[in-house]
Amino acid sequence: MPASLAWTVNDHDGPMVVMLRGDLRLTEVAPLRRALLKCLAEQPEALLVDLSRVATADRSALSVFVAVARQTARWPGTPLVLCGAPPRSLRRCAAAPG
Repeated sequence: MPASLAWTVNDHDGPMVVMLRGDLRLTEVAPLRRALLKCLAEQPEALLVDLSRVATADRSALSVFVAVARQTARWPGTPLVLCGAPPRSLRRCAAAPG
């Protein structure tokens, strides 16, 4: 079973990259949302979220990305880009409530 969700932030010049790893559960949504919004507040040229090492057990947990995407309107010059997710996770994210 994957470990609890953890992330690292690489904020070199250019896009900021948040690399997630572990299990994305509903209990992880609030801290992840806060972390992503904190990254957006720094107004990087883009916020890339690497989902290649994330296991997703609950479709509702994916709604965190929908909520954060809505918040990007406050930082219109900073696009939020999800990358590395398997197609199944992307379909679930698209269907997630938010």
